[in-house]
Amino acid sequence: MDPISQPEEQSVTMHVDSSKPPIPLMYRVMKKAPDGFPRVADEDLGVIEGYDVHIGADRIVAAAGREGMSVYSHWRRISTNRKPRRVGGRADNEWYCFRIGEGLFQDGPINEHLDFLQDKEKKKKHHGVIRPAQAVLLDEYRAHLAETRERWFEDESNV
Repeated sequence: MDPISQPEEQSVTMHVDSSKPPIPLMYRVMKKAPDGFPRVADEDLGVIEGYDVHIGADRIVAAAGREGMSVYSHWRRISTNRKPRRVGGRADNEWYCFRIGEGLFQDGPINEHLDFLQDKEKKKKHHGVIRPAQAVLLDEYRAHLAETRERWFEDESNV
């Protein structure tokens, strides 16, 4: 197993129901709100309409396909252009690496509203998306992402 994609020493238990698989361990670069959790905004804990998701006149985000909020198996796998300078990236230091989950980086549920879908192409295997579990209005999808806010933790460790 790739040590970068599964830093076990830094895991935090994210689920209570032992009958369900744990949330996949995922990382995303976001700006930090004053309370230390990710900022809720389209380019942070959210999605950009027309880039991350494409919707029709009905404002519905489909649950099928590979559109959604991008996440990675480890913050080191995130593009250098997105990572903050303090961890070897090119982005301003107002951006932070956050993580959620503890499970394997593979397809699975986040909660009843959100699913994780890993990219299947070999060269993109460290990328995936958090997408709606069923078709919903864009505003509902954004609200479901925002509901995960206090489950994300800053993690720029070298594990």
